Amino acid sequence: MARNYKRIGVMTRTIAAALLLSTAAPAAVLANAAQTVLIVDGSNSMWGQIEGVAKIETAKLMLSGLVGDLAGGTQLGIVAYGHRSKTDCDDIEVLSAIGVDATDAIRSKIGAITPLGKTPIAAAIAAAGAMLADSDTTRSIVLVSDGIETCGGDPCAEAAKLAQDDINTRVHVVGFDIGKDQRAQLECIAERGNGKYYDAANAGALEVALAAVKKETVVAAKPAPKIKTVFEDDFSVDELNGAWAVTNPDPDAFIVEDDKLLMVAGTTGGFDGKKTPNLFGLDVKPPKSNWVLSATVQAEYQTQKEGIWLGMRKDAKNWLAARLFTSGNKNYGHKLILQVIKSSKGKATKFSKTVRAMKCNVCPPDRQFSNFAQTITSPMTLSLVRDGRKFSARLTVEGAVDKSGKPVVHETDAISSLRLPGGIFMTVAQNKKTSGETLFFIDSVELTAPDED
Repeated sequence: MARNYKRIGVMTRTIAAALLLSTAAPAAVLANAAQTVLIVDGSNSMWGQIEGVAKIETAKLMLSGLVGDLAGGTQLGIVAYGHRSKTDCDDIEVLSAIGVDATDAIRSKIGAITPLGKTPIAAAIAAAGAMLADSDTTRSIVLVSDGIETCGGDPCAEAAKLAQDDINTRVHVVGFDIGKDQRAQLECIAERGNGKYYDAANAGALEVALAAVKKETVVAAKPAPKIKTVFEDDFSVDELNGAWAVTNPDPDAFIVEDDKLLMVAGTTGGFDGKKTPNLFGLDVKPPKSNWVLSATVQAEYQTQKEGIWLGMRKDAKNWLAARLFTSGNKNYGHKLILQVIKSSKGKATKFSKTVRAMKCNVCPPDRQFSNFAQTITSPMTLSLVRDGRKFSARLTVEGAVDKSGKPVVHETDAISSLRLPGGIFMTVAQNKKTSGETLFFIDSVELTAPDED
């Protein structure tokens, strides 16, 4: 809808007056609705003018329109910064919690913002992230700003933390009348936050940018697909499920008992070993769509040389796996490493992520690894995740949560694979020959996929 921007100041004052008289009903809780937090820049620079109109007035009008457009499809929250103090970097206010206020009440609160102070973007992103509640739908943070961080924070890192902690959270940024030197930081926030950046040099461009943001949040508001279980084995019977076939069996190194599959990693091997003992193959075909293959496991790590492999395997030269293993020596300490690794005709490609590490100045004594091993005894769920042609390794640790109480999720970068390299396999093994062995307790193996029926 076209607007007469020469009259935008008058229009804004008229709308604000009307909003103050509104008596709309309280906001309803929306089932399966997305959550969106708008961060409004109330710093002093928003008094700057474009086409004879203060940027804050233009922003208020456009954001009021966005709030109306999103009503009914998403639950909204509002955060403002820099609007109450000239010098306080803690000047961040939650004007409206998610889903609490009706549309007109939200518009009224936006209309009352008066620019005054600094630009604490990093802290504002953190505050917005803390407002987001657990949900099966995507959560969005939308930052509209005419400047960069002025309070010493790292907004890119804050956005990245949100994206890492919660794969359903995205941070979108609209740079309003931003210079080239400033744009890099705002683009970084969007990139690290799995969102999109929009540049708006004037009122017309701001309207276009917010319309694009609307499309992103409306798409995000679609309910997440239901998940179906394709296969699950909780090892509740004291014998191996008939769906499993064991290649190179060593009966002394595995047993099913006490609702768990116990496996001993006492020799070298893995998906790349022709003679790796106890390669557990699953006679279940994964769906053609996206899926997640998971194993919940605990381990009594002894030698910092072993791990568990879970994925697809054709032969010793062609396979794709999620891998969790320990590594370390006296030079750099001890690590628990998550890895996605693919072998095509014997040529390996991999992405790794350190889940936990212990540094030390002098590490020869075995007892120092024992101290580290005691920190990684909690049940962990290792997953190979298929998303189209891309595959990543994911790990969650039972009881591990961030400061806001959300589960911590570790995930590697994704590897591309045009074809599935064989069937489903799992094993435990040492990555280097060493004395000693480690016992793995596998509580369950599960294959899930979106229910497209």
